[in-house]
Amino acid sequence: MRSTSFILTVVTATSLGAYHLAIRRFGLAPSSLQTATLRMAEILGTALLFVTVNLAVGVATILALRAAAGWFLSVYLLNDLSLLVLSGLQALLFDSWRRTPGRDRAPVTRGHSGADDLG
Repeated sequence: MRSTSFILTVVTATSLGAYHLAIRRFGLAPSSLQTATLRMAEILGTALLFVTVNLAVGVATILALRAAAGWFLSVYLLNDLSLLVLSGLQALLFDSWRRTPGRDRAPVTRGHSGADDLG
């Protein structure tokens, strides 16, 4: 329990330091912190989705290999911190891609395949 308190104290101290640095040095508005917090929650939700899908695909693959090849592979292969880290990176990349300016195209309407635009 002591290590949890220590880690929480360190994270709180660095968060407060980053807050003061952002306001004083970078001129960020304190009111925009709410928007950033909501975006962080979106990214965490996306990361949770990626973790869930990665685990489901991993378990399905392990079970399929067990059945097809007769090998015993443990599901504990998926019990690794790197799965969480890589899922978080997937979420960051996906969110950045989703927010890329100019990514939106004209919507395709029903009955219009876009083939008329080629000629």
